[in-house]
Amino acid sequence: MALINCTECNKEISDKALTCPYCGNPIVSMQSPVQPKIIVKRNEGCFLQTLNMGCLLILIVIGLIVVSMLFSSVFFKDYSKKLEKQRIEKKK
Repeated sequence: MALINCTECNKEISDKALTCPYCGNPIVSMQSPVQPKIIVKRNEGCFLQTLNMGCLLILIVIGLIVVSMLFSSVFFKDYSKKLEKQRIEKKK
């Protein structure tokens, strides 16, 4: 590891450094050229698509349970009234 002088503040720094630790000046050398960062914006991945579909399925199942509970409560009220009438008739 060799020491070189910063072109901005003229302090000694490592030739492996990407920037000067004193002034922040970017150091470009032949040994370690600075590669530009490439930022890739990704679309919604498979996991998120599956998660959204799973949430939708859960909401549908909950909705079906609620509807079936409402239906059964109405149905069993009528059924229990029928049974009550039959019991009264049998006792007479």
